Amino acid sequence: MNNTVLQSHLTLCCELWAEHSPPRFSEVYTMKPTLPLPAFPTIMLQTTTLTSASWESDDACGLVLLLPEGNRDAVEKTPWADALRLRMDAFPEKTNPVLTTTPNGLRTAIGFIGEGVASFKLLTLARKLVDPLLTERPRQIKVVSLLDDSVAARAMAQALVAAVHAAVFRLPKITGKPEDLSTLQTVSFVGDYAGAEFNHALATAEGNNLARWLTQLPGNYLTPALYRNYAETLVKQEGWDADFIDLKRLEKLGAGAFLSVTEASPNRDAGVLHLSYRPKGSKGPALALVGKGICFDTGGTNLKVGDGMLGMHGDMQGSAVALGTFLALTRLGFKQLLAGAGRKPHWPERGEVQRRHHCTEWHYH
Repeated sequence: MNNTVLQSHLTLCCELWAEHSPPRFSEVYTMKPTLPLPAFPTIMLQTTTLTSASWESDDACGLVLLLPEGNRDAVEKTPWADALRLRMDAFPEKTNPVLTTTPNGLRTAIGFIGEGVASFKLLTLARKLVDPLLTERPRQIKVVSLLDDSVAARAMAQALVAAVHAAVFRLPKITGKPEDLSTLQTVSFVGDYAGAEFNHALATAEGNNLARWLTQLPGNYLTPALYRNYAETLVKQEGWDADFIDLKRLEKLGAGAFLSVTEASPNRDAGVLHLSYRPKGSKGPALALVGKGICFDTGGTNLKVGDGMLGMHGDMQGSAVALGTFLALTRLGFKQLLAGAGRKPHWPERGEVQRRHHCTEWHYH
């Protein structure tokens, strides 16, 4: 379909819509105020060598043991070797992790790490290791590596940092009930982790959590105008540059297809938001991040039943991932140009709540 046919089709849709318009958006439901951007977890990370004192812990501590896959004899290095071996033998050989409690009452998750395990599987295992410990509301989690491979230990440690930050991060809460805040303050990595540094894991964790938080917001808490507000708040915090191309500028640019689907919206908050950042010393061509952002739904013919609409507020997650990646790259001081842009409302269905549609790119310079 060429551009002329497409624009004619969109214009016809808007004209037909004008004849059967439902109540204005402001009459259907009230847009909510912008929630404050989320606070990222602050957890102290420590690395120490393995000594006899490493096994001493209070009752507010959880323990993660990392053992080589296929070598359960490594458990002999612990002070509870006999008890832990009996517990491991009670589970099928492929069970990973094994959850148990040490004789002195320490809640313990035992993970078996193979060579060359893919990052995704490490992250999955890390989640399974920390989730049951966090239900005990510890102040500290101690991760003891009994692995022979320090590189594998380092990779697992980074996965555990990501899993902990994902688990304790608070997603948006709309109700008035008090927050169930995490008690975790410290994660200690005991053993040989090959000089592990956690800057990359922390940066990607914050970017991931930002994307999760935005995606979780319901449609009336994330209209294009509110989404732009979040992005421009980050602009001020992170020292980015921003340029919002509103409808008037888009008209001058001849963005006909974009503008056609904004005609039915009573709110002229559509546009393209371009973010950019150039760290000192950056060289080379720009790296562009482009993410589709659709607030609640795209419109068109709705063939979904009620259950099918429940996840439509997540249609903007492409842009959320791009924005989260932009934040992570900024945290890491990524030395290359990067980029991103905007949003537009889309016409609603007959009898449906007004919805918003936008596309987003984030540019990093």
